[in-house]
Amino acid sequence: MGAPKALLAWEGTPLVEYAIRELLAAGASDIVVVLGAQNEQVRAALPTLDAVIPVVNPRYAEGRSSSIRVGANAVPQDSTAVMIQSVDQPCPADIIAALYEAAEDDGVDVALPLHNERPGHPVCLAGRLLSALATVQEETQGLRAIVRGHAATTRVVRVNSDVVHLNLNDPAAYEAAQAAYQRAQSGMAPR
Repeated sequence: MGAPKALLAWEGTPLVEYAIRELLAAGASDIVVVLGAQNEQVRAALPTLDAVIPVVNPRYAEGRSSSIRVGANAVPQDSTAVMIQSVDQPCPADIIAALYEAAEDDGVDVALPLHNERPGHPVCLAGRLLSALATVQEETQGLRAIVRGHAATTRVVRVNSDVVHLNLNDPAAYEAAQAAYQRAQSGMAPR
């Protein structure tokens, strides 16, 4: 991307700040931000709030599972729900709040957003799955294995936005998402 993804602009703020803002608006009490590559630059962009807990993953190059493990070990163990959100997958507070609410229901272990019959992200897990998150491995498909293993106790949350499918992996995807977001904000949509 030419710069750390966490520092790319989204709604006039760095992606990492946008994610924190939306999580707080959705009711998150503790936000663990797992830092990897260029962690000093990203840490400098974090808002100074008691709710924001930055932790460094020195093994970030080993894959997403290594960051999930670091994050799970930093999350308060009495958490009722845990949102797993990548910084390059921006999501608004209303969807995050609906996922938290679903994951906190009795008998629900996983809450997933669904738009146009296609699952999206972020994923919200019941707090009782923290120990499983703390041991995920890339070799066993990491978070996917936990989600699949709890299919019977998964709640799908239907949403009216394709934002749950955003994945800003490269400059083209980022530019397309920015353009689509601007059209949506102005009430314009392609036919």
